[in-house]
Amino acid sequence: METFFGVLVPISLFLGGFTTIVFLRKYENDERMAMIEKGMEPITRKKGSRFGTLRFALLLIGVGLGIMIGLITIKVTGTTDENVMGAVYGGTVLIFGGCGLLAAYIINKHKEEKITQ
Repeated sequence: METFFGVLVPISLFLGGFTTIVFLRKYENDERMAMIEKGMEPITRKKGSRFGTLRFALLLIGVGLGIMIGLITIKVTGTTDENVMGAVYGGTVLIFGGCGLLAAYIINKHKEEKITQ
């Protein structure tokens, strides 16, 4: 019985996700067609800026630095307490990940100011 549910759950999740995507695309197309029939201009998707890629890259760099600094901190202090190790890893990952997002925000803001001038 366990193997039945072990197989059924992933299949159900896949089918549910696939069905959701299909219906979202269908309703989006129906909405666009209704707007065209009424003489309205359908909303076109804006091309995404490269800021998302920059933000994601700097976030991953920050997380990687956080893991590395956490590992160095644990090795230097020589702690073996699981709670302390989890706090150090979690804290450094969050701090450096946040620094990466902050750096992405500052870079994007600087680029936008440069474009408007």
